[in-house]
Amino acid sequence: MTALTRLLSSTPFRLTLAYMGAFVLAAGLVVGFVAWRANDLLTNKVIETLEAEVTGLREQFQAGGVERLASVIAQRSTQPGSSLYLLIDAGGRKVAGNLNRVPPEFEATQRGALFNYVRAGEEGARARRHAVGVSLPVPGGLVLIVGRDIEDLHRFAGTMGQLGLWSIALLALLGIV
Repeated sequence: MTALTRLLSSTPFRLTLAYMGAFVLAAGLVVGFVAWRANDLLTNKVIETLEAEVTGLREQFQAGGVERLASVIAQRSTQPGSSLYLLIDAGGRKVAGNLNRVPPEFEATQRGALFNYVRAGEEGARARRHAVGVSLPVPGGLVLIVGRDIEDLHRFAGTMGQLGLWSIALLALLGIV
């Protein structure tokens, strides 16, 4: 029997492996929980922002009708940031906004949706961005889509997930050593 086989068959070595496995599993659960809660918090903040935006746009419509709503959307669309808007008429033509077309994800639902879009002036695979938005009917046959670009949040969540996996792998390696 070699020294390696004696080590592998020893009870202390097996117990050490079992404890290390339990520790890595617990660390994975903690990292997963933290990532899940962080993602949930960020998503809720985006939804709260969308709800406030929709309330403000409804007030603009009630105060001045379609003309005022279109004017406010046109103004907000030119401002830098993550806000996305599209106001279309009953015929599907764009009235105002910084989205070029109705995202296909909204054709199947009249509620909120995650969707992809391409920023104006950008091309290629990196130009596709993630967003979340809601679709609202506007009196007169119009439809308003209000959204937020969440690409940065999506990348942040991906980076945090990779960091968590690397941390768990490092913990496992340190445990083996």
